Amino acid sequence: MQIINTSDPSSHSSTETEEFAHFKRDIYQKVLKIVFESLRRHSHDGDTHHCADSLSQILYPGILIESQNTEEAAYFCGCHAARATHPCPKCLVSHSELHEIFGNFKLRTPNNM
Repeated sequence: MQIINTSDPSSHSSTETEEFAHFKRDIYQKVLKIVFESLRRHSHDGDTHHCADSLSQILYPGILIESQNTEEAAYFCGCHAARATHPCPKCLVSHSELHEIFGNFKLRTPNNM
């Protein structure tokens, strides 16, 4: 008798995997609807905010969605190809060390950038 580990994704059929993906998507959508419901009215009508300079401003909260191709992503992350100090989008090789193809360079992470 063989015990099947149901938490192992490789033991699922493609239909089960797809059904579970749809289930997760539905759950995420419902949770996000609850979380962002308080922003809905303010994002359409605005909300008055009293600023430090004693002026009242109407703010419209929103969520930035960024859709990019490779070149746009490079500009967005701050590596501007050959003109950048660290032009590689994956590691922290400096411009002056680009000729070192066998070098060992730290990967780009939020902490070490």
